[in-house]
Amino acid sequence: MACHGGVAGDKRGVLVDRFHNDADCRVFLKLPVPDPQTVQRPAEGLLGLLGGRK
Repeated sequence: MACHGGVAGDKRGVLVDRFHNDADCRVFLKLPVPDPQTVQRPAEGLLGLLGGRK
């Protein structure tokens, strides 16, 4: 389990204990969302390689 800077140091132990011991504890993943231009350029390149097929 990894804690990021948004979890205060004095709260991390309790959080880790809860994760290990509480069957109802849920895990949340935060994934970065790329901006549209970052995704569009490679997508257009792939479409070009595929001859514009869908």
